[in-house]
Amino acid sequence: MRKLVIAANFHVDLPDPDPEKPSTRKPYTKGMVVDEADLPEGHTAEGWVSKDLATFAPDPA
Repeated sequence: MRKLVIAANFHVDLPDPDPEKPSTRKPYTKGMVVDEADLPEGHTAEGWVSKDLATFAPDPA
């Protein structure tokens, strides 16, 4: 499983399944490390890297 290092501060709005409830804001801060599998639905590691929001973490030695 690949890991990403967040390269910029940003957030993702996660819609609530109940349309009566507001969306939830998920913050990502520079330096955070996240697993690729934990990205919000509809988001990809390649997409975040291409937008300079994250970089792939180096493989451990």
